[in-house]
Amino acid sequence: MYTKKEIVFVLDAHKVDQVGRMVEKILAAFKMERGSTLKIKLAIEDLLIRILNSSSFPRTCRFTFLKRFRHGLIKLEYDGRLFNPLESGDDEFSKIMLRNMGAPCEWTFQNNTNQLTINLHKSIKSNAPALLAAIVAAVILGLCSRAVPESINTAASEYLITPFRSTYLSLLNSMAGILLFFSIIAGLCGDEDTVPLGKKGRLMLIRLPIVLIALTALSYLILLPFFNLNYSRIISGGESQAEKIISLLWGLVPSNVIAPFIDGNLIHVLIFALIFGGALSTVRERYPVLVSSVNGINNIVMFVTGRICRLIPLFVFSSLLNLIMTPGALDTLRGVYKPIVMMPVVSIILIIIVFIALGLKYRCRSYMALKAMLPAWLISIMTGSPIAAYNTNINILEDRLGVSKRFSRIGLSISGKLYPMGVSLYLAVMVIYFAERYQIAVNIGWLVMALLLTIILTFAGPPVPGELLIIFGVLAKQLGFPEECLLILAAVDVLLDGIATGTSCILRNAELLFEAGIYKELDIDKLRKL
Repeated sequence: MYTKKEIVFVLDAHKVDQVGRMVEKILAAFKMERGSTLKIKLAIEDLLIRILNSSSFPRTCRFTFLKRFRHGLIKLEYDGRLFNPLESGDDEFSKIMLRNMGAPCEWTFQNNTNQLTINLHKSIKSNAPALLAAIVAAVILGLCSRAVPESINTAASEYLITPFRSTYLSLLNSMAGILLFFSIIAGLCGDEDTVPLGKKGRLMLIRLPIVLIALTALSYLILLPFFNLNYSRIISGGESQAEKIISLLWGLVPSNVIAPFIDGNLIHVLIFALIFGGALSTVRERYPVLVSSVNGINNIVMFVTGRICRLIPLFVFSSLLNLIMTPGALDTLRGVYKPIVMMPVVSIILIIIVFIALGLKYRCRSYMALKAMLPAWLISIMTGSPIAAYNTNINILEDRLGVSKRFSRIGLSISGKLYPMGVSLYLAVMVIYFAERYQIAVNIGWLVMALLLTIILTFAGPPVPGELLIIFGVLAKQLGFPEECLLILAAVDVLLDGIATGTSCILRNAELLFEAGIYKELDIDKLRKL
């Protein structure tokens, strides 16, 4: 379907507001997420203000919106002398807003006309509804298959379901190495969003990962007593155990660059990514084109992986159907309730600990601060999207809790990338659950490896649908879990994804209160009056 909307106007301050409201309505009809809509609207208003201030004469402008299927295009044309608004702003906050608006913007000048073009793509929605539909359909069809002759079920499993599952898992595994490699390198190249905060921003880049590591380790300690793990190797001789840990640590060093990608040794891929990413981050200012190229490759890889991950509901459907068609299906699904129960339990324990510390630090009623954050938590838990709660989080941090405007907006952006505590907790719960389920021999080295991989993969997880299936595939391979665990993970993800997002939202807001106080960006009196 093709649609077009076009207006011509003489640019003035009133028209800036009018165009901004029109853009908001257009993007809402285009079904873009609320957070992306707001960013694009603000960016366009900022560009129009720059164009307005660039000339003492009125400029005639033409605004055009074109839509074809899932793609949209905004064109803004204005007459007069050559003027590129993308390079005219000196304000760092405006630069960040333009860079993070979620749509590529380009400027050209031809035939005495300036033109800005913004390419729009509808946000990829959560897989949760499709996953739920796939699970329901697989259960119904699987139960109906009991009335079909066993030879037909066997043929369907052998010639259709099993080949598809094997091929799809191979495809995911082949993408996992290159995806994690470029994702980690792009992350280590740094985040320019910290520029307006100066030294405070750089300190946030150090503190946030440290806090995440500490809470992830605490999560593992909380989880261990609730599961019946096989600790047999821990009690069998101190020297042999120490030798195994030393051997494990030395085994982290890869022998060559190419072999990890060919052999699928993703731990070595992670090590190489950390080495190359660290090296590139030290020369990023001297070679910006190189950094830009790496980010471009990373975006392409994520785009391809995102398209592959759209088939995850089909993978879940085929796997669950095959499971139900085989005898003993209920035995395979037994105990799945445990991670569903433990995830919210450990989440609540962590939230209580963090907010008690918050109350002690600022001598405030921490339960009132928690109550103020509940609207954003509810949005996060219902949608499973941190972007959906972005505006609500901003209002809560600034209006209710007293965080400065500059710190809240930039801090929320940085912490969203460096403090996904809900994802880390989710991985920890599933690691310990599968260790119990498959009676994996757990020792100190195994626990260290599990913690290390959980933290690295939390940061490296790509922002594509089905990211947990990809990164948990790495954990499963390294920690000795069978492929069956990916099916169970995909099934419980329907329930736990929202809890993970809500946990990240609450703990992220609490951490921003801690840091705002440290960096003198918090109105403590306002916090205490809650």
